[in-house]
Amino acid sequence: MGIFLDIKKAFDCVPRDILFKKLEHLGINGVTLKWFKSYLSNRSQKCDVNGSLSDLGFIDIGVLQGSTLGPILFLCFINDLPCSNMMYSLLFADDTACLVSKKNLNDLFIFANSELHKISIWFKANKLAVNVKKTKYIIFHQRQKQLNLQGLKLYYNDNDPGEDIPDKKTELGQITIKNDNDEDKTYKYLGILLDEHLTFDYHINYLCKKLAKSLYFIAKVKNTLPKKALLCLYYSLFHSNLLYGLNVFSCTSAKNIDKLCKLQKRAVRLINLAKNNSPTGNLFLKDSILPLKDLITFKKACFMHLVYYGDCPLPLLEIFPKAAPNHEHDLRTTNNFFIPRPKSEFFKKMPPFNFPETWNNLEEAKLYVNNTTFQIALKNRLLAPLLPIQ
Repeated sequence: MGIFLDIKKAFDCVPRDILFKKLEHLGINGVTLKWFKSYLSNRSQKCDVNGSLSDLGFIDIGVLQGSTLGPILFLCFINDLPCSNMMYSLLFADDTACLVSKKNLNDLFIFANSELHKISIWFKANKLAVNVKKTKYIIFHQRQKQLNLQGLKLYYNDNDPGEDIPDKKTELGQITIKNDNDEDKTYKYLGILLDEHLTFDYHINYLCKKLAKSLYFIAKVKNTLPKKALLCLYYSLFHSNLLYGLNVFSCTSAKNIDKLCKLQKRAVRLINLAKNNSPTGNLFLKDSILPLKDLITFKKACFMHLVYYGDCPLPLLEIFPKAAPNHEHDLRTTNNFFIPRPKSEFFKKMPPFNFPETWNNLEEAKLYVNNTTFQIALKNRLLAPLLPIQ
């Protein structure tokens, strides 16, 4: 289950007295702490309405929006939220998600309701508010597995410890493809549309629309701008959207990948002023652009390179353990990762299986320790099959 919390006006509502205590707990004290207090204290503002200025008002809460320190101070403030509950918490500014798994639905809802109550107590203690209407939950499960949620509900419980006032409990909405409203069929988290089956069908359709708009603009100017400018448009309008979240949604179906491949081929033909039915192999090689399937391999391998050489967050090292060598002098598997036994065809597409498999299938490129050198060698290796046979 994934629970997505929406924090109301996060940057505006941070209580400064609590913020100063948390900064001190993080080791910021003495002159440095006084500097932060001076920076945030005695701030004032006026409101301009149709040329009429209001009286001067002093602000005693919140951090400064638009400032460099604002997001950093907010992260320092909210950084201890995961300690308030036993769910796996993902924080990105004021976008907060909590993940929890259990063997049966009844235990899942009991545990999630209990931990959500702990989260609500944390928010009240830190004088922050949650937008309950925008707080949703989604139950990830395989398509063939039917869920029986009769009598099972998830609540945001705003009661104090020891209280049990029904009016302070708000039932959370469920994200499911069975909903009539399209907006409630998926949840957009950090730009990726998540559905309950993790098929990413809705995200691929959403991405195809964005890429089609980019192709429209490129097509309009292809006969006006030089090749160098068209390449810039490709990378800024098309390629950047194609890359975002690629490691996440690349586990989608082959049908969805083919949709994106066709759009990329069309983009390469446009920037080279080629016909609609022209072969694209030489065009990709000419512009040093990786075709989508090779681009997916490239991004997965770059990710695993960071994991292998320890340039990643520590939890990832536990998710992707290295394989034990079969022999003291077995050099062929020295740079390999452990691949878990797949429980289903669906699991084979998931990162814990697919990412290590991609790395293990690489050749000499994975021996490069330097990340930049590794990327250059890997890209040249992936472009090599596009070279014409002599």
